[in-house]
Amino acid sequence: QFHTLMDHSFDSTLVLEPSGVVKYISPGGERLLGTGHQAEPFIKEGRSSLIVPEDLPVVLQIAQKLLAEPRGRSGLFSYRIHAADGTRRTFEAGATNFLKVRSVEGLVLNIRDITERLKSDETARRSEAFTRTLNAFATSLLERDTEEEILWDLAQNCVSQLGFVDCVIYLVDAERGVLVQKAALGPKSPGGRVIFNPIQISFGEGIVGSVASNRIPARVGDTRVDP
Repeated sequence: QFHTLMDHSFDSTLVLEPSGVVKYISPGGERLLGTGHQAEPFIKEGRSSLIVPEDLPVVLQIAQKLLAEPRGRSGLFSYRIHAADGTRRTFEAGATNFLKVRSVEGLVLNIRDITERLKSDETARRSEAFTRTLNAFATSLLERDTEEEILWDLAQNCVSQLGFVDCVIYLVDAERGVLVQKAALGPKSPGGRVIFNPIQISFGEGIVGSVASNRIPARVGDTRVDP
């Protein structure tokens, strides 16, 4: 009798009692959620073993609104769950109040798993952002003619395009075996293209010298602790 309620554009259909106990779950739902959820509330005031806690208030609000509206229908909403395989997945859902329908007497919830779609969207956004940033660097550099202009432009774009607080660029003085500060943006260059108190760093000295020596990038959480 529940099969007529299924929306086949979704992965699964559930029928819930007002308390949240699952009356019916389609095979697709059992694979996604696990088969043990019929014995405990799907929605329970204040906590749930299934829904991610941060998303539970939204689900509760939608459920309460539906309970007050016979034959009421929600719009699409999304929430995250702890799936049967131990992963955290994101569902898109739509719900309808069929509590007054004798053959159903429950809230019908149609759900689809959109986890992979969201991952693909995020990958595409990151790729687009990376391309925009790369183009910004390349376009800006095309307008520079000298080594000095290029270095200062790189420092400026590292701050403006990558969101850094400051940036210092060194060049290698091979004859003396030192790194020489050539461009900076931030505390080292408080005004104009002039480096305040420029320094030279020997290979192997401090973080910068060590990175230059072993050619392995380093990420330091707090340079006050590890200068």
